[in-house]
Amino acid sequence: MDVAKILDDHEGRIRRLEEQSTTMMIRLANIEKMQAETKATIYETSKENQELMKQMLNTVTNKLLESQEVAQGNAWSLIFKVWAVIGPVIGAGLSYLFKK
Repeated sequence: MDVAKILDDHEGRIRRLEEQSTTMMIRLANIEKMQAETKATIYETSKENQELMKQMLNTVTNKLLESQEVAQGNAWSLIFKVWAVIGPVIGAGLSYLFKK
C-alpha cells in the first residue's frame, strides 16, 4: 500500500466520523427538544387536570350541600305536618281527660 493512499483513506474515515458525529449531535438536539416539548405538554395537561378536579370537587360538594339542605327542609316540613295532626289530637285528648 502506498502511504498517500493510506493517508487519504485515514482522512476519509476521519471525515465520515466527523459527519456521523455532527449527525448524532443534531439527532441529540432534536431528542432534547422533543423531551422539552413533552415535558411542557405533560405539565400543561397536569395543570388542566388539577383544575378540572377542583371544579368537579366543588360541584360535588355543592350538590351534596344542596341535597342536605333539601333533606333538612323536608325533615322540618314533615315534623310540622306530624305536629299539625298530632297536636290537635293530643289537645282533644287532654281536654277530654281534664273535663272528667
